[in-house]
Amino acid sequence: MILLDAGPEVVGMASQAFGLHWHDGRRKQRHAPDYFVRLADGRGRVVNIRAGDRIDEAAAESFAATERARGSGLGVRPCGAADPVLMANMR
Repeated sequence: MILLDAGPEVVGMASQAFGLHWHDGRRKQRHAPDYFVRLADGRGRVVNIRAGDRIDEAAAESFAATERARGSGLGVRPCGAADPVLMANMR
């Protein structure tokens, strides 16, 4: 969130602003992306944040569903863990 807030193109953001619901062929699934970001040019971006080594099968499926939502016109951006030195400097 710190890095999103510092981005000059970001004019607004909300945490878990909406949920995605789908059926995977076996059962109903749902996922609330971490952030919705509004950009200065009016576009929206959905951001999921998870360190690569912490993406289990369930998280991967949720992130894939978020990527499919791209067809709705939303930009989708997966983000991993930020560099600790960068984060210390941002704080």
